[in-house]
Amino acid sequence: MNQSYPGQPGNQWQHLPPQAYYGQPYPQGYYPPPPPPPKKNKTGLWVLLALLAVIVVVAGGVVAFKLYVNRDWTATFEVTGTGTTATVRYSGADRETVRKDVDLPWTQDITFSGKVKAFVLEVFPFAEDESVSCSVTVKGEVVVEKTRAPGEKVLCLGVNPDASRFG
Repeated sequence: MNQSYPGQPGNQWQHLPPQAYYGQPYPQGYYPPPPPPPKKNKTGLWVLLALLAVIVVVAGGVVAFKLYVNRDWTATFEVTGTGTTATVRYSGADRETVRKDVDLPWTQDITFSGKVKAFVLEVFPFAEDESVSCSVTVKGEVVVEKTRAPGEKVLCLGVNPDASRFG
């Protein structure tokens, strides 16, 4: 058989060879399956999850910081002197001012709420020829220590060392 194809000499009709017939593409009475769904873009989901993670970390940090800064703390007030008694005035645990006469040496532990950041300890000698000293310790660290000449009052004041770091 002498056939000619497009682009070959002698093909006057420019016909292509017949296509092979493979039968019906789908069994009779059936429709083709639907196309697969398009892939969903998950970028929005990842951005949302990242944003949620940042919010959780920041909120957790704020809560932890507030709990750390606002926790109770204890200060130890100490008074010594050359006399046997003195008058002390200090800030109490509930922000009240306490004034009393004490025997020397005198020590008092006071637990402050986390909202109280500062303390005051003022000491007055009983006699003009007596001197007094005061010191305040927080977490085993002496944060203030003062001594005055005979007859003079001494004032120890300061802040909780943890509170001053975040002030």
